[in-house]
Amino acid sequence: MASSRRPGRADPGPVEALEAALAPLGASARAAVAFSGGLDSTVLLHAAAQVLPAGRLLALHVDHGLQAASAEWAIQCARQAAALGVDFRTRRLAGSPARGESLEAWAREHRYAALAEMAAESGVSVMLTAHHADDQIETFLLRLARGAGLDGLVGIEVDLTRDGLRLMRPLLALSRRCIEAWARESALSWIEDPSNADERVARNALRRQLMPAIDRVLPSLRHRLPDTLASLREARDRIRALELRDLAGVEVDTREFGLCLSLSAWRALPVARRPGVLRRWLAECGVRMPSRARLAEIARQLESPRKDAQAAMSHDGCVVRRYRDLVILAPAAAGFAPGGRAPEGVPAAGTVPLGAAREARSVPIDWAGEGRIDCPGLGGWLLIEPVLEPGRPGLGADDLRAPDLVLRPRTGGERLRTRPGGPHRSLKNLFQEQGVPPWLRPCLPILWSRGHPVWVPRLGIDADRVATQGERYRLEWIILDKIIKNK
Repeated sequence: MASSRRPGRADPGPVEALEAALAPLGASARAAVAFSGGLDSTVLLHAAAQVLPAGRLLALHVDHGLQAASAEWAIQCARQAAALGVDFRTRRLAGSPARGESLEAWAREHRYAALAEMAAESGVSVMLTAHHADDQIETFLLRLARGAGLDGLVGIEVDLTRDGLRLMRPLLALSRRCIEAWARESALSWIEDPSNADERVARNALRRQLMPAIDRVLPSLRHRLPDTLASLREARDRIRALELRDLAGVEVDTREFGLCLSLSAWRALPVARRPGVLRRWLAECGVRMPSRARLAEIARQLESPRKDAQAAMSHDGCVVRRYRDLVILAPAAAGFAPGGRAPEGVPAAGTVPLGAAREARSVPIDWAGEGRIDCPGLGGWLLIEPVLEPGRPGLGADDLRAPDLVLRPRTGGERLRTRPGGPHRSLKNLFQEQGVPPWLRPCLPILWSRGHPVWVPRLGIDADRVATQGERYRLEWIILDKIIKNK
């Protein structure tokens, strides 16, 4: 990378910051700039164009659709990128924040998702964003005011990897004043978003009212805060290492429930370390961090010695539940779904909410020998494995090939014979005997043929259909519904 330092500059500027940040990536690395067209990202794009050849640089723009001029801004960004010889991609967001959801949080989450998607489509694994030193101070103060813990107070990371995408903030050590001076020296033009002047938004009010006062009263904050943040990161990393070590000793990665906790192993930890393990587990599952009070309440319920205690604490659209010796993460609306990541080697199924399973249509099972049949409308898939052990029961191949075989949700009143010559008993009673909790039962569809249940997850094959010889198969219902959060 050829140096483009401006003559007479005493301090490093945007180009020098880019050179230092990108040097470790190697000569063939490709990077994308998150390009809104505002002052900061315009400087970042122009500086990056001086450091990286055009073929290794991409400009990605997200049109939030929140301003009347947003479509025109996308056109202006495309023109700037074209003038620099930089490839340009844009994506317009659809939808709007849910009732009660922060507009800023909604825009940030969906903007990141759109940028990550465009980067993946373009084969780029490094994303450059234009956060600078003033952003860092503002972020620290806003999180401090919200009562954030260490994970929040460490501020904006200069370099991190998220969902396989490396995010780099090469301008993080530069002030807004420095960036604007460079833009004016370079005769750049940029877009002024009128929403940045809306002081009903906390960040805007802080930037326009509090930051000038801080510069007057506490001018050393700009120089001292990076050291403070570095100390906080060191403390955060030490605590995180301990939490991860504790988590490794109590986590249970189940095929059916995803990443869970062993309740007994968690309770065996020192009391002071239990909330940290819960926090790290939720982070691994991609859930927003709870407040200290909410985390303490979750821990309190899980610590209850009563065997019949049913902890069910809601947080961030999910529920933390106890099930036997497991602690499970579930979507609140559905009542159940596994936590976070899928087991190794098992890809995630569809993302239809499990609560919709009761209204889902039946799924015909046209089996042709496959080991898995996806049923996204029912919130999971049917696993079919051959039984090889002599005498071990299974469902006969002929029954699996029955033309009327169908998988459908429970509607109530279904009955199953669990032993030869025994009575047909209600699924409700059988579930109760097997300890299957009420919140899990609606997520277990029934395999039907000839107007009768053939097989029910957790209960087994109807006794009249059990085969102990010949070609036969073991069935299992895998519930796997992805939980996607700000991650």
